[in-house]
Amino acid sequence: MEAAPGDGNGDSAGTRTGGDGDPGRAPSLNDWLVLALVAESPRHGFAVARALDPGAPLGSIWRVARPQVYRSLDRLTRAGLVAPRGTEPGAGGPERVVVAATDAGTRAVHAWATAPVEHLRDVRAELLAKLMICRRLGLDGCDLLDRQAVAIDAIHRRLDERLATTRGDARLPVLWRLESARAARRFLGVARDWWTDAPATP
Repeated sequence: MEAAPGDGNGDSAGTRTGGDGDPGRAPSLNDWLVLALVAESPRHGFAVARALDPGAPLGSIWRVARPQVYRSLDRLTRAGLVAPRGTEPGAGGPERVVVAATDAGTRAVHAWATAPVEHLRDVRAELLAKLMICRRLGLDGCDLLDRQAVAIDAIHRRLDERLATTRGDARLPVLWRLESARAARRFLGVARDWWTDAPATP
């Protein structure tokens, strides 16, 4: 069931990451963001890490440290979602390998970015990241917001039903989740205004 919103980042213990020995595991949020960036334009791992630094727009939502970026690139390469596209001179070091999304990788990240999140806890990071990725890749963020509103309304109804049959101290976490659902629903309206009015920035 839905949990209270989390406040994770790429370094947190709760981050879902595909294990290096488990290439069949679903991509983590780290992996999706790395894939989205190389789908936007071919780039090397150092440039990907720079785009996911806390001082960058995406990194302010979900930070992915440089070692994690390279692990994600390894997993994505093994999965056939990215592939090398040449090299660039390093800054006083070895050449850097430039990678790009494959056709399969582009299709996968487009499908992920335009799908609503399933849980309230994922609004804080994953939905924000998806909206920003939609802007960068030229995808329909308004449709994502509409579908997300339907999903949150369904969560709200289930929580209302649960609250009606819950007594005593057990009501407290349900009340918290209801308030979280209401806040998330209000945020979607704010996000639609942002989508309509704010210019995209890299």
